[in-house]
Amino acid sequence: MVSFSPMHHWTEHSIRVHSFTGVLALQIAHLMRREAENAGEHHSVRDLLERLAGIQETVMIYPSTGGQPKARRTLTEQIDTRARLATIFDLKRWARQKS
Repeated sequence: MVSFSPMHHWTEHSIRVHSFTGVLALQIAHLMRREAENAGEHHSVRDLLERLAGIQETVMIYPSTGGQPKARRTLTEQIDTRARLATIFDLKRWARQKS
């Protein structure tokens, strides 16, 4: 069951957009749960989202001789199943690797 309250929208367009994004997010979460399940990780949607929320990106800035400092982006150290989930969803691909 999907609940839409509280909804702080009054126009039909805003209500439709709010509903669409909520249902889309729910669908993506279930697809991610299924992908994790196929890879051997058994979690509820809520548990999966909580574990993924624990994965963070760190940006380290190093001085450079050329004037512009260099930024290195990396995912924080993961514990328990977070490392496996980071691999399943290829989270390093989404972390910008700009230097």
